[in-house]
Amino acid sequence: MEKKLGRILTKKEQSWLNQSAKCRDIEIIKYAVDEAIKADAQSITGYAQAVLNRFDAVGLVTIDDVMADREKFVRNHNNRRANIQEQLPEWAEHGLKKNSSTVDSSQESHQLGEKLDAQIAGLDLYKRLRDAVDLAQTLDESDVQAIRDNLVQPNGYGNMTIDAPKLWERYRQQHNLQS
Repeated sequence: MEKKLGRILTKKEQSWLNQSAKCRDIEIIKYAVDEAIKADAQSITGYAQAVLNRFDAVGLVTIDDVMADREKFVRNHNNRRANIQEQLPEWAEHGLKKNSSTVDSSQESHQLGEKLDAQIAGLDLYKRLRDAVDLAQTLDESDVQAIRDNLVQPNGYGNMTIDAPKLWERYRQQHNLQS
């Protein structure tokens, strides 16, 4: 167990291991610990004990019982997946039909895409402004103009975040710029 964990067992872990080895097959304990390690469990002994409790509940006593149970589970799981019959919706089988609602939907989708692109561009612009302020660097003239244009939007910050005007003021002060 120490090899697999890559460390020395704690007193609590050693005590649990000794106690478990008294009443169980050591191979089953090794298997439970392996499962806990594979699961990257926070408490190896807690997880392993839960595995052992499950084995006790279903009557698995030897490592052969455990392996047979595992094999049965995998076989049943694979059979269930093989029997799944998925049906595609009609539109997926025959393609979208062009009608007024799909045209409206397409226009709406296009408008949403444009808004999303503008927001992404605004966030990117805000990030460049924030980095320039934090690092006291100068922005390209195109970025400066884009920020000015963005800040004169009706809501005061276009597609940038709410703190963009404050950041812009700090940038202007750092670089002695006029509005």
